[in-house]
Amino acid sequence: MLEIHQFVACGDFRVRVHEDLPAGKVLYLGHLTVRKAPLGYVASYSDDDFAEARAYIDSHHPELAGRLEVAPYREVRTTDVCNGASYDLSPSPAPPGS
Repeated sequence: MLEIHQFVACGDFRVRVHEDLPAGKVLYLGHLTVRKAPLGYVASYSDDDFAEARAYIDSHHPELAGRLEVAPYREVRTTDVCNGASYDLSPSPAPPGS
């Protein structure tokens, strides 16, 4: 089953905003995790996998080795109403007896 989720930041969720990023740098923007919760979706940011991202860039793009750095950001709280969408794109089950 293929599911597509749309997460809309809302309530007290703080969104990372990256502004005026410098040209010519290799920047890590962070990792956003979105999990289904009883009343919608819960999201969180993390920089915990920066070392893994750096190792990937270093091994797959040697011309960029050692250049990955965490992008500067500020956090902004949104006042939007919470919303999320889930679309099930799996084939419909066959009717009983077919």
